[in-house]
Amino acid sequence: MFRLGGDAQVGSAISVEDLAVALLGEAETPKHQRTRFTVGY
Repeated sequence: MFRLGGDAQVGSAISVEDLAVALLGEAETPKHQRTRFTVGY
């Protein structure tokens, strides 16, 4: 499982699988238009 947020915190890590799910979810249902977001656990 992952969570979305603002700027990344030092030392956060995420699996490639979770990153893919987050990116595809954002592509299908944009929630962060024209803003930077991070994916972490």
